[in-house]
Amino acid sequence: MTENEFIHIVPQLRQITLQISQGYGVGCDEAEDIAQDAMLKLWAIKDDIQSAAHAKGSMGCIAKHLCIDFFRKRKMISIDAQPFDKSPSHFAPPDVEVENSENELWLQKRLKALPSNQYQVLYLRQVEKKSFEEIAQIVGITPESVSVLLSRARKQMLQEIRKRCR
Repeated sequence: MTENEFIHIVPQLRQITLQISQGYGVGCDEAEDIAQDAMLKLWAIKDDIQSAAHAKGSMGCIAKHLCIDFFRKRKMISIDAQPFDKSPSHFAPPDVEVENSENELWLQKRLKALPSNQYQVLYLRQVEKKSFEEIAQIVGITPESVSVLLSRARKQMLQEIRKRCR
């Protein structure tokens, strides 16, 4: 195929490429890029093309393969890689959400009702995950006293929970 023949059918070839690309679900801008790449590939083999029909068929094949390459090169997003909120309130119906918030308020109220030294020891142990020795240093008491205060705080909270569940 000569240069003039090729240049004469370029608009038809471009239209074929755009239709094929968009048929594969490629966006408009990407389809334009694929059309340009396809034109360059067809231009490289223009001497081997015998007719306009052969050029159109080759252009369709090139466009299809470029679309496949486009989808292969696109970064795939793994479902596992996306953050996922596993909190029960994310899936809970409204009545369960209300109940959960009431329970949380009740628990906060009961924790604040503990004697301050018991609350402090319980907080340091359960929330901040401190050891008995670390808590003893922070509060200024012996590790045995920490153990006693923690036990009393847990026992009192357990009694409050049992009262509520009756």
